[in-house]
Parts: sequence; C-alpha cells; structure tokens
Amino acid sequence: MKFYFLIVITIMLYTIPALAGAIQISDLGQLGPKGWITGTNDTIEFSFVYSGDKKTLTYDLYLDDENESSGSVNLTLPDYSCDHDFPPCPQPTVSGKIYSNRTISEGEHTWHVIGHTDNYSVSSGWNNLCSNNGFVLDNTPPTIEWKNSNVTIQENTTVDMKSMLSVSDTVSSWRDVTVILMDENRTVRADTKYGNGIVWNCFQGIVQYPLPYGSGWLNTSNSKYGDKFIIDIIVTDMAGNVAYLNNTTGTIGKANILENGMSSVIHGYILDYYKKPLHNLTVAINVGNFTMQTRTNERGEYSFTNMPYPHEYNMTVPLQDSFVDIRNFNDSATFVYESSVNVNTPSVEHNITLTNTPLAEASVIYYYIKQAQSFFTNALTFVFDHEMPEDVYIFGNGGTFHSTNPDMIEINAQDSAVNSTNMPDNRERHEFSHHVMYDAYEMMPPECGGVFNHRGWNNPSTSDSWCEGFAEFTPLVISDYSNETNPWMYSAGDGIDLEANWRAGDGWPFYGSAEELAVASLLWDFYDSDATYAAYNNRHDDDNVSITMNEMWSIMSASHNLTVHYDGDPENRYIYYVNDLYDALSSANVTDQENIDDVFEAHGFPNGQPDVPLQTGRH
Repeated sequence: MKFYFLIVITIMLYTIPALAGAIQISDLGQLGPKGWITGTNDTIEFSFVYSGDKKTLTYDLYLDDENESSGSVNLTLPDYSCDHDFPPCPQPTVSGKIYSNRTISEGEHTWHVIGHTDNYSVSSGWNNLCSNNGFVLDNTPPTIEWKNSNVTIQENTTVDMKSMLSVSDTVSSWRDVTVILMDENRTVRADTKYGNGIVWNCFQGIVQYPLPYGSGWLNTSNSKYGDKFIIDIIVTDMAGNVAYLNNTTGTIGKANILENGMSSVIHGYILDYYKKPLHNLTVAINVGNFTMQTRTNERGEYSFTNMPYPHEYNMTVPLQDSFVDIRNFNDSATFVYESSVNVNTPSVEHNITLTNTPLAEASVIYYYIKQAQSFFTNALTFVFDHEMPEDVYIFGNGGTFHSTNPDMIEINAQDSAVNSTNMPDNRERHEFSHHVMYDAYEMMPPECGGVFNHRGWNNPSTSDSWCEGFAEFTPLVISDYSNETNPWMYSAGDGIDLEANWRAGDGWPFYGSAEELAVASLLWDFYDSDATYAAYNNRHDDDNVSITMNEMWSIMSASHNLTVHYDGDPENRYIYYVNDLYDALSSANVTDQENIDDVFEAHGFPNGQPDVPLQTGRH
C-alpha cells in the first residue's frame, strides 16, 4: 500500500545571482505532513509556483542527504509581460511526484528538493518528517503531579488548573483530562473536562507539557471560606492508558488574598491601532493561583469585580477567539498582550490601545477578520463548522493567500502593515471570504485557483474568476453593512470602482484579470439599489434589479441542479462557474429574466457565457 502526503515545498533561493531568464521559484511556506508512515515506495507529492522563461525543470529528492530519485517537469508561461502589483502577476503551479525507493526507519528524518534549469539551481528548505508520527503506543500510564505542593483554592474564584498541574507521558500526546472538585463528603461542586491536545514530534522518551491555554477553568463559586475540598484528576492518553491523582485535599481560603476585607473593580477597554474596539477577546488576570477571566464586549469593554487589593495583577490578552487566531508567521505563536495592573483603590481603569509593533498590526487584522466573521454569522446567519478558529499568520515571507491544506490565511510582511493599501477589502475580507466559500461548499470549486490564478480568460474556465470575484464582492457588502463611505470602491492600491461595468473581455491593463472584477461588479449590480447611493449626489443605481444579500447568499451558498459543462449531464452541486451563477439566478425567481440577462450582458457574460474571443467554449 502507498501512502500519499501532499507537501508544499518551502523554497529559499540560493545566494547565486539570478540570471536573465532564470527560473524564479517563490516561497509558499511549508504545509508539510504530520508524519511519514514507514514503508517502501512511499511518495512525496510536491508543488510550487514559478516565473521566468519557458524552461524544463529537473529536480532531485534528498532524504537524510541521500539522493532518492529524480524527475523533470516542463515550465510554460503565457507570452506577455507583467509589471503591475494588482492583480498579482501569474504564478502557474507546477506539480510532480517523487518516490522514495527504500523503507524509512522510525524516528525523525530530513528531506529537501533541489531544482535545476541550465546553470541555475533552486533548493527547498530542509524539512523534518516523522515516521509513524513519533507515537509509541505502550501500556505506560501518564504521570500527574502538582506543580506546587501547597495546593490552595480561594473562595468564589475561577481556578486555572493548567497553572497547577503537570502531565508527562512516554506517549507524546494526551487525549483528555478531567478535574473534579468535591467537598469533604465527596459531593461534586465543580468539574471540567478538556482534551484532544496533541504534541507532534519524534521524541520517544518522556515528554512533559502544560495543559493548553484557556482550558481547565474550575469555578468555586459554590464554596466558602473554611470549606474542606477534595480534587480528583483523571488523565487518558492516546493509547487508552488512564492515570489518577485522587484525594488531594485542602481548605478553601479567603477570596481576598490579604484578608483585609477590601475588594476592587478592574475595568477598561481594548482597542486596535486605529482605536476600533476589539470584541470577544479573553482577558485573564492572575496573581499566584488566584486567576479570573472575562471577555470583551462589542465595544471592547471588560470588567472584573470583587478583586482583592492592594495587589499587582498580571494581565494577558491573546488575540484569538473561537473564530480567529492571529499568529506570528516566524514562530507560529499567537500574539498576546501582557501587562501588570497595580490595584490599590476601589476602582481601577486599565485601558489598552495596541499602537506598538507587532501588536498594532495584529490588532487591526483581528478587528477586520472579526468584522467579516460577524457579518456572515449575524447578518447571514451562517454557521461556521469547518476547522475553526481560522489561523491567520502575519508577517509572512511569501504572498498573501488562503490555503485549504491546512485551512489558514497567510499575510505577507508588506501587506501586514497598518497602512497597507490592501486593507481591509483585498486583505482580511478577501481572504476570509475564501474561507467562507470553503466552509459553505466543504471544498473549493475544482478549478478554483486555475492554471493561472487571478488571470481570468487565460484559464480554460471561469472557475477561478468566480472564486476571486466572490471574494471581491463580499467585502463591498461588508463595507455597506458597516456604513463605510463609498462601499463600491474595492480597497486595493488606489482603489477599484466595482460599480463600473467591468467586462469579462477587458484586457488592459489587467491581462485577463478583469474577468474576476467583472464577476464582482456583476454581483454588486444585483445587490445595490438606489438606497445604496442616497447620500451621493453623483451616483445612482444604473440597473433595474436589486436583490437582498440574504437572497443572494441563499443562492450562492446552496447546491443546484446544474449542467456539467464538459459533457452536458446535470448534477446537484454548488456553483463552480459563472454560467452556474446565471443558471442558479434564473431558476431562483428573484427577479425578471430580462433583468438577469441585461446585467450579465453588461458585464460580458451573455447568457452566462464569457464573450472573450480568444477562448470560445469556456464555461
């Protein structure tokens, strides 16, 4: 049996100067495997993008610095120049397979690929892979210990158990942990269960790791000073081994750490670089084993009551919630605001505005991703159920893109700036809209990304233009719902007017990319109305149709009985092509067919078919 793992190679150019016409391979960032199963003739499937002249690339796979196999692939670019920033220049994807011809032993290995064209070479980075995922499933149960032998719990507080427990195991993964708080009669007062934490590595000895952030909160609100307590802890590892730490006893202490009867209120707000409120962030404060947490509201406000004082508290605020997690591309860590709060009065206001790099950039991106998510959740009642939270890696060294393997967004260093001209439409809203389509369809349309991403009629179908046009239309609606000025202006560079009737066949200066803009402006024409332009004297709705976003979303997110354009057979599926959109709108009875025909005709899609003379028969 062969096991296949798709690996996108992290490419780093050698310091050899680029020659005229040499192949340039850009850095996509590694999306490598969780592990490599031992066996003979296992396969690495790889892909990358390139720019340059027409060449043939030969490549070699090295496993533990030994040459495993070789191959070649033809590199072909369309015959035109490209010297603009938006839409991005073409980056055709080249794919191939390399076969390992020997059995790979258990443990950690390295691999890299070197590509050659004439007298120019490019290498991927050295990547690690683990055979058998590094797991040794034995019968040894985990070990559980208290980090501090003096176990104390205060009355009417929330205890963060991860700060108190240490778990280690010969298996590098645990499945779940249960913590039960009981009174001296063993009546359960509180319990918590959390799990599925995984540490991927090749280490085969004893591994010790903390419990994950934000889990294991044990509320003692039903207890009072002087109560005796008992704590039972149960840990189950991936092999099914169970460990117990039973009958840990203690006495509930006073909530006021200094036992002086004084309590304070700590409150404030958290704002991004532009002083916009950051919603649904977890704010945690602690001193010793005394820990409390709350969340910010829609105005970015938070509050803690009955806080003992005088005391200095530690405050942490990760830029994450259940929908989005803003991470640093360089170390994959979530961005976290940290500070100390000195509490010595009955009320302390601690306001936070994230103006310093890198939290300034991270805060702005968090705000706009949350804004987009809230629009789909609240305005369209869309339920996200696919790989949430969405990891957003910023300060990347490649492009700005959405990936499905794994599901994530990467924003390069230039685009991450607080003054990026792509913010927010062509950055947060665009890439998150790709995730929405991926979540709604449970896949991306098969030809989304095309042979040439963002290259419109250079592709054999309109699928790429549909995916990109959708992700350029939805930011306009989010802007309109947010009462922003000129919502029809798509923020990319100096801005793109999508109220203009972009046509599929427009070629200059976008070399075919106008087709996706034609899709976006077509969708905008179906959505906008006279009310959209009521505050603008020089604007009006120039078409005879207006469909609510809820109606449009019910059509765009649903499956329909659509023709398979290659052979004419109908099937029930989602919208993959512009002609599918035409068919779905025509059958939805949301407006007269004449209105639908007029809008599609105005954007270069008569009867849903692109009128590009270079590509007859495209769908």
